[in-house]
Amino acid sequence: MAEVGGLSMGGKEAKQGVTPAPPEEQRTREGLTTPAHKLKLPYTAFKEFRDAEEGIEDFLHDFEWQCLLLEVDHADWVTILGNELTRRAAEAYRAVSKDQIRDYEVVKEVLLARYAITLEAYQRTFRGIRKGEKDSYTEWACRIHQAAQNWVASQQAKSPEKVPQLFMLEHFYNGLSTEAQEWLKDKYGPVFTLYLGPNPGLVICGYKAVKEALIDQGDAFVDRGDYPVFLNYYNNHDVAFTNGEKWKSLRRFILTTLRNFGMGKKSIEERIQEEASFLIAELSKTKRSPTDLTGYFAHTVSNVISSIVFGSRFDYEDKRLIAITNSINNNFCIMSSMWGTLYNMYPDLMDYLPGPHKRMRKNYQDITDIALESIKYHEKTLDPSCPRDYIDCFLIKIMQEYGKDQPDPAFYTQSLVMTIHNLLFGGTETISTTLRYGILILMKYPEIAEKMQEEIDQVVGRNRSPSMEDRSKMPYTDAVIHELMRFCDVIPLSLPRSTSRDTFYRGYNLPKGTYVTPFLTSVHRDPTQFAEPSKFNPKHFLDDKGCFKKEEALMPFAAGKRMCLVETLARMELFIFFTSFLQNFNFNPTISKEEIKLEPIATGLGTVPMDYKCCVIPR
Repeated sequence: MAEVGGLSMGGKEAKQGVTPAPPEEQRTREGLTTPAHKLKLPYTAFKEFRDAEEGIEDFLHDFEWQCLLLEVDHADWVTILGNELTRRAAEAYRAVSKDQIRDYEVVKEVLLARYAITLEAYQRTFRGIRKGEKDSYTEWACRIHQAAQNWVASQQAKSPEKVPQLFMLEHFYNGLSTEAQEWLKDKYGPVFTLYLGPNPGLVICGYKAVKEALIDQGDAFVDRGDYPVFLNYYNNHDVAFTNGEKWKSLRRFILTTLRNFGMGKKSIEERIQEEASFLIAELSKTKRSPTDLTGYFAHTVSNVISSIVFGSRFDYEDKRLIAITNSINNNFCIMSSMWGTLYNMYPDLMDYLPGPHKRMRKNYQDITDIALESIKYHEKTLDPSCPRDYIDCFLIKIMQEYGKDQPDPAFYTQSLVMTIHNLLFGGTETISTTLRYGILILMKYPEIAEKMQEEIDQVVGRNRSPSMEDRSKMPYTDAVIHELMRFCDVIPLSLPRSTSRDTFYRGYNLPKGTYVTPFLTSVHRDPTQFAEPSKFNPKHFLDDKGCFKKEEALMPFAAGKRMCLVETLARMELFIFFTSFLQNFNFNPTISKEEIKLEPIATGLGTVPMDYKCCVIPR
């Protein structure tokens, strides 16, 4: 039997006498460069199975080559073994009891179910199964599962290091800054405990740790944790902060409805292009005078999602649109300030204290009043055979669900109102802030804006609107927009998660209901993923040939099943809006480039750029 880098090569190929390609030749053919003998892959765990039956050998063969082709080192081996190879292992284990296991594929998944077991545990386990002991699959799987349970039990005392509460008191005034987050990661590592108020929560930092939680073990981290600045108004009637079957039903319905009304399709692209043309006309009226872009961008972006929710866009002077965008922006700024941080830490106390946080409820109520007024109109004019928008579809769903015996119903008027809140907030503030922050950065680096304009002129010209089909022909512009999303880091802390079940993660036992906060800033500033993480550099998304290069470590809309519902819409908007604006205008600062500061003025829920005005100059 052939050996590669110390690993036994089993499987059908070896049994049939076919000699596998030499390791270096094989890896060269796969486009890899590290010689196999330099991979520090353990193999003790597999020695005892060299003469085992064919099913086990196939499993080892497949897994060994997966490790080689992924170029994993010793530290990554456990992650690959525990997560990458068997993402659905937990579901398989819960679905099949031990005395029912017969199918090999189920055994393979049960072997690694729910536990990212360390090398030491596996070595000890496999050494206990001697050569020649050909147990049945059931006995074999049960023995390994029991060994895993014993090892996990021995780790019960292990818990992430705690960050002193004094740290939070030192840093809450401007939110948890990027510097503070980086300091935490350097001092306490990628996983630690942080007290955000009286209750502890787990914090995870860096691309590998965040990906392992939100994607590789996504089902275990899918629940939403409490976030009082939202939750105390939504009261579990929305989609963003509910869990269980109610969340699943609402999420499935909203995604289906958004797609039916064009999200990700040509129809919504045309709607974005139309809205861009309206804004271009409005900006042309500024007559080169110093202009604050905040309201312009907010109205434009909000109109796109409003056309899906309410069935039509608003005029820029419409009091309803102004009320919606002002309420969202004001709450976003409060949530990203000291007051928002304090409210999330001590909500019961803050309810009795004066401050800007007291305005959040009124801002929420302004949007609620607009939503209820529109719902009443829709109820009077509803034609179930021809839904016009999101509200119509939700009203029809309420009628369909009426009378059903459900312990936790998802479709009723209050949930319609609160999901409208979710869509308007998610579809307005993050995108408009990225646009405002992005123009500030391009004024700081005008040479980058000029290069984008050259590419736009070459591909699109001046006589038509940019479209999504143009993106593949505009690698530099695409790279700049992705770098803007990374650098602006508009949502530095992902909304809190909560473990949906007892979970084993990176050597720690996390009980069900453990609050988890992923530091997305630590992903976007991860030096293992980006060459110059603290600098704005479009080359992060370009390869050596100048072609666009996708980076998995870009998570501006979070990751996993809790990813932003309007992510597809947001990406389309950012591309079309940025290219349309640069196609038609130059943005000139009213201060010198040196005076432009890219550091945020507040960081909490979101990242808030400095206030500025600029002169919008037609090209």
